Amino acid sequence: MGWKPESGFLKYRREGYSEALLLFTLGLGSPTHPLTEASFAAWTRTYRRENH
Repeated sequence: MGWKPESGFLKYRREGYSEALLLFTLGLGSPTHPLTEASFAAWTRTYRRENH
């Protein structure tokens, strides 16, 4: 994400691997409010899986 005074916000979006990976990992190990199995599917629903 970013912003430039001349053009405003950048067109790119944060999806997939980013700083959210750390938060997801912490959530998995939470002793009081652990994430469910459905959390991973929700987090990765915007991924484009392609063979290159």
